[in-house]
Amino acid sequence: MSEEQKLILDMLSEGKISVEEAQKLLENVGGQHPPKAEAGQEKRQQPRSIVENFVETLRSGLSNLNFSFGDVSRIVLEESHTGSFSSRQVELDLDVRNGSLRLEPSDDGSFHLDVIKRVNAGTREQAEEIVTGYKFAEYDGQSLKAGDTECRNLGNRVNISLRLRLPAGHVYSGRVISKNGAIDISGIDVNGISLSTVNGAVRAAKVNGAEVAAGTVNGSISLEGGLEQVEARTTNGSISLFNMAADSKVSLKTVNGRIKVQLPARGDIGFSVDARATSGTVRLEHSVLTDKFSVQRFGAGRKIEGTTANWDYAQNKISLYLRSVNGSIGIQELE
Repeated sequence: MSEEQKLILDMLSEGKISVEEAQKLLENVGGQHPPKAEAGQEKRQQPRSIVENFVETLRSGLSNLNFSFGDVSRIVLEESHTGSFSSRQVELDLDVRNGSLRLEPSDDGSFHLDVIKRVNAGTREQAEEIVTGYKFAEYDGQSLKAGDTECRNLGNRVNISLRLRLPAGHVYSGRVISKNGAIDISGIDVNGISLSTVNGAVRAAKVNGAEVAAGTVNGSISLEGGLEQVEARTTNGSISLFNMAADSKVSLKTVNGRIKVQLPARGDIGFSVDARATSGTVRLEHSVLTDKFSVQRFGAGRKIEGTTANWDYAQNKISLYLRSVNGSIGIQELE
């Protein structure tokens, strides 16, 4: 099984794409159809491949997933929380099903959290009664947890979005999850944070630190800042990475979408590039790398592989691992 097929099947097993989408994508990366029966011959059942067996195994479970979030008569309720953190390292656990999450810097030494509750009810009094008794946020000096995990027994009657302003001087880790909404983060320092959504974009701007994992299914990913270790993955959407730390390790994967990376142009940085577009082009527009790497063909796609001559002894190193099944890859000089 090829790497591209494994990526698609991983998305399918996690419920991130439908069976039909998976079948089409598998065909695009080299799946073969069984030969047609010759005239006069009785049609024989062809043995299933491992891919077909995997798809069929997951079909019944995935076909019951319901991603319909339409609603009427939403009453909006809000609650706010303010506090401070006693430790430099702060653990975040933000988890909502059908709402957006926005994280940005605060203008003082405290955090400020707004919980926006959209309740399916006829009146405000009825909405307040529905959410009474549920806790939507809890925090101490070292952590902050917020979301709708306690009220999920209410089904789609309550949708939660979060707006969180975070103080400078802290490093934030943990997870930020939405099942059906966008994630926007700006102006904070991180170390070991996961950003994940299903139907929505993931955007991080002016974010510095290490170990950032970003994932979505139907949406784009855009990352910008001094990031040291990045792993980003989407099914239907593009991935853009602007700027990074002088020492960084980057892995970007998409099924349907392009990848765009902007790298600093410095001769003292060693570069390692492994970029493959299965059904697309690879473009290199970088003053340092253009003379050192060449685009090669493989099947219907293009690739770039190799390291610069200074890789073994360079004080700073940037490693790129880029994969697109149906889309182009562009490596450019940082503007």
